[in-house]
Amino acid sequence: MFKLLLKLINRITAYVAHVNLLCCLLSLGNAANLDEMSRKTGKSTTQIINEVIHRQYAKEARTMDLAHHGTVITFATIKGGTAKTTSVTAFADVLARQGKHILVIDAVPRGRLAILLGLTSEGSYKNTLKALINDRLTANSEHLDIRTFLHPATQTSSRIDIIPSDSRLNDAFTRINETVFARAALFRNIIEEIRALDKYDYIIFDTSSELHREVAPVLIATDHVIIPIEPSVDAISGAKMTMKFMEKFLPLNANLQLLGIFMTKTNKRYKSFRQTFPQSQKTFDKHMFHTLLPIRQDAVNAANRHVPVTKKCPRNKLSQKYEELVAEAISRIEGQDTSC
Repeated sequence: MFKLLLKLINRITAYVAHVNLLCCLLSLGNAANLDEMSRKTGKSTTQIINEVIHRQYAKEARTMDLAHHGTVITFATIKGGTAKTTSVTAFADVLARQGKHILVIDAVPRGRLAILLGLTSEGSYKNTLKALINDRLTANSEHLDIRTFLHPATQTSSRIDIIPSDSRLNDAFTRINETVFARAALFRNIIEEIRALDKYDYIIFDTSSELHREVAPVLIATDHVIIPIEPSVDAISGAKMTMKFMEKFLPLNANLQLLGIFMTKTNKRYKSFRQTFPQSQKTFDKHMFHTLLPIRQDAVNAANRHVPVTKKCPRNKLSQKYEELVAEAISRIEGQDTSC
């Protein structure tokens, strides 16, 4: 009996010492909160701490020391004015805030994606996509390390890098299209170099509306295509043309697939929306994302400040809708939504 009592006392003493140690590691406020939770729930402080750590670990596990697959997402459409570049920056920002590592590649000649992600004006960085293409197309030379062309967009997020465009990117695309082999192999090889770094969860391309020359090489290296449309007949026609254009590259890229189509600049009170939205649903059916992005001046204001709208105004309706759209897109990629 005495031995049992002594054993019980030792356990209680060890438990009290353990709790005291935990309380010492906590702030005074959190230690008080822990005691209050214990009283109200009837759970021990150790049990509460274990549950909290378990929940937090489950939340963070997807971003801790896991392999980065480098899934390639390309935003493409033949129709301009559909908020394509705005959507690229929003996607990158939302995914980065979810703990993902993102590389954005600006494949638009004279593109402004780098500036919209907070980099300084063109001319301050020489290692652009044009320089990368020319370096990889140069025969019998020692190529520059791929990391030379990766620029951190630290003003937006420490988890976002970018390969920027410049005003002479057109010249590089002309070189790519001189031979079918170069077009077929170049971007695929570049993507494999990037994936070998094991750094990025997603690689996102912004592309030109010049489908035939500037987008073709990118599609050969793409996993998923997202097409933005606005409430207009021209945008719907542009999306259909983009889908048809994609089909040409299936023999060269068996992984290429349409992830979905989403509508931007929507307002249910506008006649243009009421006329074109039912048409887009009928035309694209299962390919349409459910999320509609409302028209907002905040998007223009954010662009003028050289920051994604989701970062400048994270709580406004447009930013919240972008978060919903990203969730839809990722669920399709991960196979949780089989509608596409």
